[in-house]
Amino acid sequence: PPATVQLTVKERQVLEWVAIGKSAWEISRIQGCSEATVHFHTSNIRRKFGVTSLKAALVMAIRQGVILVE
Repeated sequence: PPATVQLTVKERQVLEWVAIGKSAWEISRIQGCSEATVHFHTSNIRRKFGVTSLKAALVMAIRQGVILVE
């Protein structure tokens, strides 16, 4: 099986907010950062999973147990 992707704390937090449908703007307000910072994290997340969409990264993260969704 492929190695589990290692996300930073902030990347994991952003992906958890994405999992419940929050937009980059909403996440920026929740996290107290700029929308550009959220986009920076989502870009890194996509790169780490080797995919071009955030939805694909989210599916992979859930399948690998990187994040838990209730």
